[in-house]
Amino acid sequence: IPSIIAFYDFSQPKIYETSSKILLKVNIPKVTGKEDIVYRGGSPSKEDQMNLLTSRIVAEKVLDRLNLRTEQPFLGARDPVRVLLSMVRFDAPDKSNLVFIRVRGHKPLTVTSIANVWSEEFIKTDLEQRLITTKYGISWLGEQLDSTLKKLEEAEKRLNDFVRDNRIGDMPEAGKRESLIEGLKRQKSNLERDAIESSKKYGDKHPKLIELTSQLEAVEQKLKEEEDSQYALQDKSLDYKILVRDVDIYKNLYTDFLKRIKELEVSKEMVSSNVQVIDQAQIPMIPISPQPTQDILKGIIASLMLGIGLCYFLEYADSTLKTSEDVEFYTKMPFLAYIPSARREARRNENKDLITALKPYSQVTEAFRNLRVSLIFSFPEDRPLQTLMVTSSIAKEGKSFVSTSLAISFAQTNEETLLIDADMRRGRLSNIFELKTKNGLSSLLAGICSLEEAVVSTSVPNLYLIPTGPSTPNPAELLNSKKLVTFLETAKSRFKRIIIDAPPALGVSDTLMLGDKCDGAVFVIKTASTSLKLITEVRKLLGKKIKIIGAVLNNVSVETDRYYSYYSYYHYTPKKA
Repeated sequence: IPSIIAFYDFSQPKIYETSSKILLKVNIPKVTGKEDIVYRGGSPSKEDQMNLLTSRIVAEKVLDRLNLRTEQPFLGARDPVRVLLSMVRFDAPDKSNLVFIRVRGHKPLTVTSIANVWSEEFIKTDLEQRLITTKYGISWLGEQLDSTLKKLEEAEKRLNDFVRDNRIGDMPEAGKRESLIEGLKRQKSNLERDAIESSKKYGDKHPKLIELTSQLEAVEQKLKEEEDSQYALQDKSLDYKILVRDVDIYKNLYTDFLKRIKELEVSKEMVSSNVQVIDQAQIPMIPISPQPTQDILKGIIASLMLGIGLCYFLEYADSTLKTSEDVEFYTKMPFLAYIPSARREARRNENKDLITALKPYSQVTEAFRNLRVSLIFSFPEDRPLQTLMVTSSIAKEGKSFVSTSLAISFAQTNEETLLIDADMRRGRLSNIFELKTKNGLSSLLAGICSLEEAVVSTSVPNLYLIPTGPSTPNPAELLNSKKLVTFLETAKSRFKRIIIDAPPALGVSDTLMLGDKCDGAVFVIKTASTSLKLITEVRKLLGKKIKIIGAVLNNVSVETDRYYSYYSYYHYTPKKA
């Protein structure tokens, strides 16, 4: 992976990045008093200014000013503005008014120019927008001023017409008329009191009462006339006040608009941008991509992580057994021994199945010595191990190699040992010992020959062999016969140890028929080869009828397995003289 990354990095064009830094000022004062005619919601917000900063308007100005349309990657592009915008990134922290204008590209000078010119064109555009806003404010105020002047003139005309038509200047003052009405009301009250007293004193037809009544009627008539005049004057006075108020309002509006126009005329000459350049972009000297050193380092780390992950995955996905802990935990069988691979110690022309006899000081031989001792101590002294079956789940796990080597190990202790090849379907012990006989187990159980005729001597002292014999179509029937029991009893009386090389347990019943007639069985597992599922099935099958003493891990690699660290120090070696 690092080599691929390095090749890829060096084949890629270099990418440079630089940035300029600007400060946005978002406290523009109100210039017209009408917030909605300058900026929505009042002063320009950070969002408003960011929208302008990232707009196509500014991008087009940058393109034109730097004449970028004739350069790559803009030349021939359907939308050069979009290409430019794709090169620029704007970073604006939430709690800050600072904005970073970051530009990436293949040419250091070009990206630097774009970053700096973008800041400048943004400031110019911001000024233009503010000037446009100010001019618009002046224009709007001018329209309002003309409209207000027209309304003021109309209000003054209505007031003058009202004064002229109602002769407001010749009417008594309102205060004098009110005093006159109050006097008439008191006079009326006095006359009413005098008339009541005269009526009681002189009667209804007395001349004095008649005179008082006449005076009272005259006062009442006068009071009514004055009150009517007063009411009419009040109505006219209200209309008059309304007209005067309208004139005052339009005068004040006109004065205010005129004042604001003058202020804007002055501020137009003093407009400044709300953007300030804090830092200009510098020419980048080192590309940000590719970065071969960092990428290669990342590739190395990724390779290590991938390798570790792959190892864990393979370990998790691997259902084979590799250690004694695996055997005991998953199969629930006692672990007896590691058997190293014989290929490493056997010479090219040597028979690796006889390595225990050929090389008595090899690690393989030492492993079988340990296995032999473990088996002996698995049984009490009063009922020692005599008949032992060796089997496996499937073929090619090394059960024949284990059977042969274990039998040789027993024979090397000067014990008369009989090795029986009971795999009548695929027996190979006669080939291992390079023996050619016409008799064997099948002919013995069929009654064709005697035990003495079936047994043959081997090249190993104290070791004897009964091969499979002639092929038979029904090995299960022979193994299930009473002759097998009789044969084994006879063999026990002659041999100290009997090792039976049984067929693989999966798929045939031969192993069950042999196993229940033996003192125990050794289960051979080829390291990192046999599936745990197969072993579990065989374990369930055999565990009901056969005593499994334990399991051995065969074909262990001494270079990679923990076995090597043990036997490299403790295997037997001849002493030097």
